[in-house]
Amino acid sequence: MQLTKSVRPSIGLAEIFPPEAIVVGLEARTKQGVIGELVHHLVGLGHLAASEEKTVVQSILARERLSSTALYNGIALPHCRTNVTEKFRGVLGLDPRGIPFDSMDGELVHTIFLLLAPLEGREQHYDILGRITAIGFNKSQQLQLRGCQTADAACHFLQELDRK
Repeated sequence: MQLTKSVRPSIGLAEIFPPEAIVVGLEARTKQGVIGELVHHLVGLGHLAASEEKTVVQSILARERLSSTALYNGIALPHCRTNVTEKFRGVLGLDPRGIPFDSMDGELVHTIFLLLAPLEGREQHYDILGRITAIGFNKSQQLQLRGCQTADAACHFLQELDRK
């Protein structure tokens, strides 16, 4: 008898980051400010209660203190696993000016994938983080995403990645 591990189907990045969850041009100019701005956007979308906003921001910043989630080539993926959501929720921030984010290469970050993951679904969480990380290591994809000037264009880019 052979045992097989049950794996949930992959969640599309475009499902987690639909057009209404994509912000082009950020107001905040610091890592802490951007994280606060993106979490606040989740509240505005109704994905997070206002009473949970401060706790979520603190959780993400605590994760950032362990090590920066800013990778190479201008991409960061601040994230946390939390009991405030049962679904994967995210906000994608795109900023052509760039934000100092303590990146590994010392460069500014232009693309921020903020992700809230439920406590359940650890494998899916790692899968999503891996797919976002892959964008950062693929120069062509990274430049295509950075070139998106609207939320719809960025979502279309993610939909194309999901199809691959």
